[in-house]
Amino acid sequence: MEENRKGTGVFYAVVGVATLVVAIIGATFAYFSASATNDTDVKGTTASGASLAVAVTKVSDEATSKNMIPMLSTDLQKGVTGTDTKSCIDANGNTVCQVYKVTVTNGSADIGLNVKGTMNLTSTGKNMKWQLLTDAKTVNADATTVAQGTEGVITNNQALTASGTHDFYLVIWLDETNAAQDADDAGKTFNGTITFNGVNSDGSASTGITAKFNG
Repeated sequence: MEENRKGTGVFYAVVGVATLVVAIIGATFAYFSASATNDTDVKGTTASGASLAVAVTKVSDEATSKNMIPMLSTDLQKGVTGTDTKSCIDANGNTVCQVYKVTVTNGSADIGLNVKGTMNLTSTGKNMKWQLLTDAKTVNADATTVAQGTEGVITNNQALTASGTHDFYLVIWLDETNAAQDADDAGKTFNGTITFNGVNSDGSASTGITAKFNG
């Protein structure tokens, strides 16, 4: 009887050890299963950063006398059209305005973006004005006339495709006041500063590019 009891004890001990080993192995397999890793399917390349370039070109004609004379704002379309196919030249051969083409270019070949454009016209005179045109020879009846010293909007949100460009046209003239203007406007100079910025998702402008021109 005593030998039988010893045998029974040994048997239970063996079963206990076997159960412990199985429990450890099971826990180990469970751990490995939960830690499966994949490092090959999620991959790619970030896009190259966007950059902007702006070019300003005068596209209107010039009279023999290049200096601008005053013109009534109500005659703006007549002045832009000019005479004898010469834009901004009046019937007497005087320069009455200047038309500029503004080209903004997206330098990124990967991403499109939206831009905001503004211009600030400054002058040593007092009555310079500018306005956005529909094209090089067509006044936009809905455009806002902007006086010197005031920042005006060229566009609030123009889309540019990757490597895309967009042209804007604007006209600058010396406004005739129907009074003597010699002291205020004779022999004066003017300068334009054009700035384009990328538009962030919240509508604010980011750092961009600036171009300047002299009249």
